[in-house]
Amino acid sequence: MFTDTSEPDVIPTNKVKTAMRALGLDTSSSSEMSSILSTLDSDKTGTVEWDMFLQVMALKLSHDEDSGDEASERRQREMKRAFDLFDSEGRGVITLSDLRKVARVLGEDCTEEDLQEMIDEAAQTRPGQVYLKDFEEIMRRAGVV
Repeated sequence: MFTDTSEPDVIPTNKVKTAMRALGLDTSSSSEMSSILSTLDSDKTGTVEWDMFLQVMALKLSHDEDSGDEASERRQREMKRAFDLFDSEGRGVITLSDLRKVARVLGEDCTEEDLQEMIDEAAQTRPGQVYLKDFEEIMRRAGVV
């Protein structure tokens, strides 16, 4: 058992590494372990809140799962599908008209100026037109990928 029986909602920091190994996570990097422990026990109490541990481990598991060529290819397919939702006519470009349609479908109350600003910020290849590589870049900057 990883939790302290007197405090079932916390894990002693000296049990975190063991709990991570039980989840199949690599714990061999001392610098990464140090970073994880400082995140989990930022106030240096010697314990980690169970909810916080679960959240950080879920992020770590999804990050580890998303590495490698197969994951990269999957992300590219997902990005293309998202792009295609905006580019419903399949022209290979998102325009102000496309963005306006998507905003309307989603029930977003955006002004024409707001929509134009979004297009202007994203359109790096050609003014007024957002290509797939522009879309990918704006998604990266937004932290989506």
